[in-house]
Amino acid sequence: MKNLLSIIFLFLLFLVLASGSTFAQGKYGTIGKKFGKKEANALFGKVINSQKVTRAELKDALAKAKDYVMFRMNKSDNTSLRENSTQNVYTESSSLTAGEKGYVFSKSVVEDFLSASTAEEFTIETRASVLTLSDGSNLLEMSAICPPMCW
Repeated sequence: MKNLLSIIFLFLLFLVLASGSTFAQGKYGTIGKKFGKKEANALFGKVINSQKVTRAELKDALAKAKDYVMFRMNKSDNTSLRENSTQNVYTESSSLTAGEKGYVFSKSVVEDFLSASTAEEFTIETRASVLTLSDGSNLLEMSAICPPMCW
């Protein structure tokens, strides 16, 4: 009886662990979190630099991404949306040049952020040590920094 309970427990533990990785998105899981503007300002500080981007530009970049999308910050702190190496939101097939820092979000998190927003224009903002995507009242942050977490 004791062996049977042990086997059932191990089987249930295996199922729980296996289901966690099944629901994760991509090799890094789900990356990004939505914050209210007031909370984000308190947590991440004031905006240092910003760049406007349209909903259509974001959707176009997301259509090209597989699991993740990356925003970048170069040495001069300029930020913008890059879909490939000549624009400003990266998809998995893009790479950073020397001195650039990327901020990776899950594609699904950015899609959910866009779906929940009525804004047609968004702002990519650099703050003290983070990059946020804002619709004016809510912000997306908790990204993974690349390097080292690059695909």
